[in-house]
Amino acid sequence: MSKSLVLLTFIGLFFVVACGPSAEEKQAEEMRYNDSVNAAEGL
Repeated sequence: MSKSLVLLTFIGLFFVVACGPSAEEKQAEEMRYNDSVNAAEGL
């Protein structure tokens, strides 16, 4: 029971990490944020 619980925990952690945003998505979000800040500052 304990080994299967540990295995399921690692599988769950893998899927949480694998389903995160890609590098491209992170860059796009950062660019969107910077554009918003620049627009608010009137640059």
